[in-house]
Amino acid sequence: MTKRAHLHHLTQQLGRYLKWQRACGTDAFVPAGDEVRQVLEERKKALQEREVEALKAGMAEPEQRPQTGQPSQAQTPSPSPQPQPPQQAQQSRSPFAQDEKKKTPRRESAKRITASTPLWKKHRAIHELDQERRQKAASAAEERAGRSAAHYMADEVPENPETPAEKMAFLRNYLGNCRRCPLHEGRTTVVFGEGNPRARLMFVGEGPGGKEDEAGRPFVGPSGQLLTKMIGAMGLSRDEVYITNVVKCRPPQNRNPAPLEIKECAPFLRKQIEVIEPEVIVTVGRFATNTLLDSDEALGKLRGRWHSYLGVAVMPTYHPAYLLRNEGDRELRGKAWSDLQMVMEKLNLREDK
Repeated sequence: MTKRAHLHHLTQQLGRYLKWQRACGTDAFVPAGDEVRQVLEERKKALQEREVEALKAGMAEPEQRPQTGQPSQAQTPSPSPQPQPPQQAQQSRSPFAQDEKKKTPRRESAKRITASTPLWKKHRAIHELDQERRQKAASAAEERAGRSAAHYMADEVPENPETPAEKMAFLRNYLGNCRRCPLHEGRTTVVFGEGNPRARLMFVGEGPGGKEDEAGRPFVGPSGQLLTKMIGAMGLSRDEVYITNVVKCRPPQNRNPAPLEIKECAPFLRKQIEVIEPEVIVTVGRFATNTLLDSDEALGKLRGRWHSYLGVAVMPTYHPAYLLRNEGDRELRGKAWSDLQMVMEKLNLREDK
């Protein structure tokens, strides 16, 4: 690879990285903190020490120490140089020697760095070492968390599911240890959803938070406790409804999911709705509402009236976390309760309970 080709390769990688940053909602590079700078300095020192050791090893290679019991070349002058035997010459030209060189792993190229090694080869060797470290760190983190691919698979999943429970188990098994979007890099568990697979009422939120990511269940933190109270005020329990999110993995720092992340998770949410066949879907929060209704309007304009998604009635309302942040606003809680009352009338819950 020439220097020009190597620079072209680096430019392509930088372009892909910038596109990934834009997809994640980051417009510019994030300045490195003190910890990152310290790690970079330590890595730089380690690389310098490695280059010095490689340089010393390269300088020591031409030297051949005399074996014990044999005189060195300096003590006994050697006669006139003899031609190399034909067998040895054939061995040196044997194609098997070239095959052995081809079979040498690329990761060992870092051990052959010397002072005369081109700069692009040094950079490639360093890049390969970084990739190995990242792979080892990822596997170690996965082992520490105890979340292997087998953990996410259901114990008994029928090949031909018929009931909604079997279909939901089959869908959960198909999702598996999902790595379809960048959210898998920072998550602990996949929060698929929970509840009655034959529920008449379905709640859809934005995405799991920190507590949900640890427990693997949706809405278990403070906002989840408030949602449980809201469901109880309707005369239902969490076991009678189904609760899920637009995305199944926690976005970093609880940011809004990126378009690519929604695109990868949307088929699973759609399939969940098709399996459950609820009569009403309650979208909690602006993001979940805008995603299902494909609208950019404010939640205040969308709530309080019925909408439709896949032929199912949709009622938008405020997110429990938003209600907790505005705990003193009684008018806001009254609006949320009026939304739930419309859902109760739609499902005839007042007559049933």
